[in-house]
Amino acid sequence: MSEDMVGITFLAVGIGMLIGAVHGGMLSDYSAAQPHLMHCPEGRLYYTQLMIPLVILGGMGFAYSLQHGASLGWVLASQFVLGYGQSAIMSGVMAYLTAAKPSTAAAASAVSMFLCFAFAAVCTAAGVIAAEKVELSGFFWILSGILLLDVLGAIFRIFYALSVGGREQVATTADEQGIAMVPVEEPSSV
Repeated sequence: MSEDMVGITFLAVGIGMLIGAVHGGMLSDYSAAQPHLMHCPEGRLYYTQLMIPLVILGGMGFAYSLQHGASLGWVLASQFVLGYGQSAIMSGVMAYLTAAKPSTAAAASAVSMFLCFAFAAVCTAAGVIAAEKVELSGFFWILSGILLLDVLGAIFRIFYALSVGGREQVATTADEQGIAMVPVEEPSSV
């Protein structure tokens, strides 16, 4: 594949991510509005799980295209699906972090994004090393398998949180930053 063609695959990922971010946010909001999912922040991730197979299929499709020399259309489609699924999932994760930890949502979101980019950098470096030892398509098959195991753990965690019945709702008042405030009684005048 030429350098120009590699650049075109990045366009497919980018367009998929743009559309996936919007759809993922809408899906998370839809989940949060469902009465049976409102009792805990993990409810925002319930329908977001539908995007997980897209990420796995996108990764496997890309591995297949490398292994079998598939057409550019196959590569673009798999990259679009991969980008769409990743971005839709990240929208749900950011909404979950905001609902679960409102006072530290920005820091948690930043750490989450940092870890995603750090993992991508490590995988890229490992891919360069693996390309000399293993066929590159095999490396992407391995990454897809690791992702599948990770996803199964995440799905288990989400369903566990929803099945427990959520966290007990504590009646407190909170300011905009999510810091619990205790009402103070006014002293009685004499």
